[in-house]
Amino acid sequence: MDMTYFDANGDTLGNTVNGDYIGQTLTVHVRHNWTGLECWGTVVVKDKRGPLITAPDTVLACNGDPGVASVGMATAADNCGQVTSLVYQDSVIDFGCGFNGFEGYFTPDNWTVCLTDTADGGVDVTGAPETVLVEGASNSPLSLTPRYVTRFKIVIPAEGYVSFDWSSFGGSSFNTDAFYLTINNWCIQLTNDSIQSGSYTTGILHPGDVLSFEQYSDGNADVVNTLISNFQFHTMAWKVVHRTWTATDEYGNSRSHTQVITIKRATADNVVFPTDFDGVQSPALPCNADSSPDATGWPLIDEDGDPATTNDQYPFG
Repeated sequence: MDMTYFDANGDTLGNTVNGDYIGQTLTVHVRHNWTGLECWGTVVVKDKRGPLITAPDTVLACNGDPGVASVGMATAADNCGQVTSLVYQDSVIDFGCGFNGFEGYFTPDNWTVCLTDTADGGVDVTGAPETVLVEGASNSPLSLTPRYVTRFKIVIPAEGYVSFDWSSFGGSSFNTDAFYLTINNWCIQLTNDSIQSGSYTTGILHPGDVLSFEQYSDGNADVVNTLISNFQFHTMAWKVVHRTWTATDEYGNSRSHTQVITIKRATADNVVFPTDFDGVQSPALPCNADSSPDATGWPLIDEDGDPATTNDQYPFG
């Protein structure tokens, strides 16, 4: 099939056009190569693609400044016109000393429950933050292939890993009515007819990964449910800023991109204590000398663990 565009003056433009013709009405001629059939028409050239945003993810020390002035502005470029607006909105997740159970960012309200069409399974969160119960379908039309699936899923906010205990009960076939853990497009079957409980620890997860607990069922009253307990997200992140940038071009097209700014927590390995004034490490203090920490030194955070480099040292707090 041959396609040719013509401008308002009747000049041939070839079979493709670029952004120079946005807003113009062009004539188009189409001819079928085999039959010779042809037709004419008009098209209005429009830009429907938003600007492309570049904003690299960043990892900061625990005293790092996540502000735009320190981290830097995103950049935005449009394929056809000018970028007229570039704005952002921050969402901050404070991990503190870490989350144990379904709390904080991992509160059940932040998870999504997905059910196969017509299925009556669900997720019972009344035991949260200690436990959640992923329930298979028990009162749906019998379906052996495909089986019903109850999914309980969440987007991972920062680099880290997840550990949890699980216990499946009810039903008569733990191999077909199985419990799965899915991460993005990878999954592992945790139950079978020999194993109905255990503990599991994932590998390293990255921001944007989707973790999903999935209970399969056939819709029969002989249903399998799975209890998840001791859920924990292990991360070196202290806080995470999800900075969502939105760029708009002169034609009103917008696109968004989320930049992940991780503020990592310090560990015991990063703590440097002041020297002893004992006549060995440092000279002993003279009589009546000030022995307060202001004079003898406070513990410091040292990013690289080398006390000789001082540009990466900072006080607690």
